[in-house]
Amino acid sequence: MTKLKQLQKLFTENRIISASEIRSAGIPSVLLSQLVRSGEIQRISHGLYTSSNATASETWDYEVIAKRIPSGVFCLESALRFHNLTDENPHELSITLRHGVRYPKVDYPPVKFYICSGKAFSFGIETHICNGTDVKVYSIAKTIADCFKYRNKIGLDIAVASLRDAVNKGVIDYNKLWEAAKVCRVSKIIRPYMEAVQ
Repeated sequence: MTKLKQLQKLFTENRIISASEIRSAGIPSVLLSQLVRSGEIQRISHGLYTSSNATASETWDYEVIAKRIPSGVFCLESALRFHNLTDENPHELSITLRHGVRYPKVDYPPVKFYICSGKAFSFGIETHICNGTDVKVYSIAKTIADCFKYRNKIGLDIAVASLRDAVNKGVIDYNKLWEAAKVCRVSKIIRPYMEAVQ
């Protein structure tokens, strides 16, 4: 298989490919540069490439950031949007990083970072495969608990609406929500709202 065919195969398996993935596949950077100049491949962000005939979708921004920040987890409004629990489309994506991880530089799309450690970071992480890219996002229960935790930053109305919407759509597991509330230390705050919607 030629290097060109190999690269084309990579793009059929993954809509977005990082420069490090291309290098580890043994594809020379000269070939990549030629294909970018000819328009067959597009550079979409620092070190990220896609085929020129790739079509964008609802998860496009998530895929770009997941490739750029593989250790990050989508949270709050971004996780609500991913789980179809809001009609809002914030202008920036919300990402949680583990405490001690350096903030990566991101030129596109805009990102807002949150920092957590221990179980507050690791609890409720789900990995969804979107067009060949592993996208880490907090579970519905953890997302709702986080919304109550960060209610002063994002607004209590968003937290309450996300809980009500999850209940109405039948996608909430109260046991998991209660566990997430304890991890996020918001059990006392969330209890009356949980009782009100049940």
